[in-house]
Amino acid sequence: MLMDLALSYNLSPKVLQAINICRIYLQVLTLSDISSANGTTLLSEVLDGQRPLDRSSTLHWMNQVRPPNKDWALWRTFLQYFSRNTKLFSPLGPW
Repeated sequence: MLMDLALSYNLSPKVLQAINICRIYLQVLTLSDISSANGTTLLSEVLDGQRPLDRSSTLHWMNQVRPPNKDWALWRTFLQYFSRNTKLFSPLGPW
């Protein structure tokens, strides 16, 4: 789960809250939700705070308004813990 991953980095509560708001807005739970099908890169849309159009969740999500730019900056910083220029440092394993 993405928030479990975020917690493992000992980030401040303010940063965790921003990451979670962005995650809820994007409607994603796991790293695979924001990764390419082959598990080697992040979807470029998620860096820009856009929901991937070809993916949808069957879960019932709360209505989250688009987070402010400062939260997206923290989101992108968080993604840099495990990727660079969308390329994952450790590709995801087989599904």
